[in-house]
Amino acid sequence: MFEDLSKAVNAFKKSKNVGVFCKNLVSLDRTMSIITLAKLCEKEEKSFELICPGKITSKSKRYLEENSIQVVNEPKSKNYVVSIDYSSTSIDKVVCKRDDESNKLNFVITPGDDLFSFDNVDLISADSNFDILFSFGIKNMKEIDESFSEVFSNSKVISITKKESEVGDYKFLINGTKSYSEVIYEFLKSFSQDVSEDLLNMLLIGVVDKYKLFEKENSEGWILASNIVKYGGSLYKALLNVYSQKDLENFYLQKKVMEKVSVDEKNRIAFSQISKDDLESLGINKSNLDLKGRNIFNLCKDLDIVFVIYQIDDEKFKVVLESNDVNKYSAMDVASAFNGSGSENKVVFSNKGIPAKDFEKRFLETLKEVYNIDVSNYSSLFTV
Repeated sequence: MFEDLSKAVNAFKKSKNVGVFCKNLVSLDRTMSIITLAKLCEKEEKSFELICPGKITSKSKRYLEENSIQVVNEPKSKNYVVSIDYSSTSIDKVVCKRDDESNKLNFVITPGDDLFSFDNVDLISADSNFDILFSFGIKNMKEIDESFSEVFSNSKVISITKKESEVGDYKFLINGTKSYSEVIYEFLKSFSQDVSEDLLNMLLIGVVDKYKLFEKENSEGWILASNIVKYGGSLYKALLNVYSQKDLENFYLQKKVMEKVSVDEKNRIAFSQISKDDLESLGINKSNLDLKGRNIFNLCKDLDIVFVIYQIDDEKFKVVLESNDVNKYSAMDVASAFNGSGSENKVVFSNKGIPAKDFEKRFLETLKEVYNIDVSNYSSLFTV
């Protein structure tokens, strides 16, 4: 995994202009790894540029803005060239004049004997390469637009991918449960024995989010986090950032969730139902609904199953279900019936492609079949 590490670090040390290319930013693991590189470049007085032509989640945007990192969707040039095709247009002379009153730099073109046409004048970019380019998730050049090919061909490329890559002078493979954060952590250690806490904390935020620490069992995530802490990172600060940084709208949503809790002591279940009107009154929609962390009312040792139903739209619902005893109830047993995702401890799933009335029926049937729970008194769960 780290065979090219020392070579990549040495190339980075010699560089002055550093670029990062990724098609999209949809995970904090990738985003915080890139922010860590940006901060390292700032400390080392290297120029840094992030190119991302695709999707960027609102969460990633927030972290990029908080760290003053701008994103471009095409490479910037170090130089621009005014090009005149003199085989088609006769040119007598070109003079550059500075006008301090208008703060303009004027290029005065004197035509020759032929008529002059601006069709023969172009503004083109040049030298759009970096000394080092970090490539995140690009396995081959077919995945990206041709306009970026020069950026790759003119730079030394450090490639980080989850599958074997044809791209890169130095390659790092993060197959299985590995993460971008782990690669950048190893890169930092090799770069310097004295890495600042703020850089390590950036990586820890990505690690906490990727491995869902405190939400599910994951030994590999905890091992990586503990190694970063031993090196000088603060797990407390990372956890605070990930789990205690909800915006005001989502804070009031947690308050509303608590207000609407119902408890089924017999079956050791608690749940809350949040309507579309509840969400709209709080300024919450599907794009800013924050579901990270545990369900706020999951506080009692005498409860085995806890879930919240969010009505996103008239016929669209999202369910966050948690199991407090995975030996008795695996949350994934329910989620798998609805193509949901998560772990044995916590899952998120929706009624995509299923009418609300049918979804409620299937959800209750699944609780009965999988968990052997009496659901005869449950009704109108999805008519909130």
